Amino acid sequence: MIRALIRGILLEDLQGFKDRTRGITYGEDGYFGKNDTTFDDDPSTRALARSIKSAWAAEADHDFMDRVIKVHWIKKPSLESVANLIDSNGKDEISCMGYLRGPYETEWGNIGLRIDGRTTLAANNMDALYSGYMRSVSPSTIEKYRKTSGVPKRAKSWSPRKSDAFILDASTFSSKGRGFNEFIVDNWTVTGVILSDITEAAISVSLNYEYKNVDWYDYQRNSSIAEEWKPLLKLVVDRKIPFIKRSQGQLVKRLLNAAP
Repeated sequence: MIRALIRGILLEDLQGFKDRTRGITYGEDGYFGKNDTTFDDDPSTRALARSIKSAWAAEADHDFMDRVIKVHWIKKPSLESVANLIDSNGKDEISCMGYLRGPYETEWGNIGLRIDGRTTLAANNMDALYSGYMRSVSPSTIEKYRKTSGVPKRAKSWSPRKSDAFILDASTFSSKGRGFNEFIVDNWTVTGVILSDITEAAISVSLNYEYKNVDWYDYQRNSSIAEEWKPLLKLVVDRKIPFIKRSQGQLVKRLLNAAP
């Protein structure tokens, strides 16, 4: 009985969010329609999208959001892209995946940056948000927003049936969403780094790869992976960004100390 009462109290956050957003509908479901989710050229829809975030902010357990480990994954990292994120002022909202603990599963990146900041919206399924990409926003719109509070990310579409997918507190965070959820974060900083399991394994194999009874092309391909990652990971170490997994920090130390 006590557990049911506690769960009922926690679920009040989600019910409050549903009540606040019940009469709101805009946009199109799925991957079609407008890509620029700032809605800068559509003030009436922009107001509705803002109201979703306001309702979420009013009902969310922000202490819980701060405890969630949020990771921004990068599929094809470059020195420039990672350096820009580390040096960012954090005003442009950024999309992350949320974890309560490891393993940090993902299909969306080879390296991830842990992000600390204020969560402004969260859902167990990124398709419930479909918050878009910066490349879909025009340069003039980006310039305008960056003069003030930064470029926002908003839900591309909304209908009341979507509300069940949103995360308001610990009781509405689903472990089934691991690797597919989305947390939008504002006023953020980079506080850690993590390699995907595939990247970690590839670097480890590369460091230990020996030219013994293997095809020359196979050796060249596998042994070069570590060298390809060296400059990027040296940047991370030089900027004193800690590794979330200690074992990965030790692996990178081996990599940077390995002979070329």
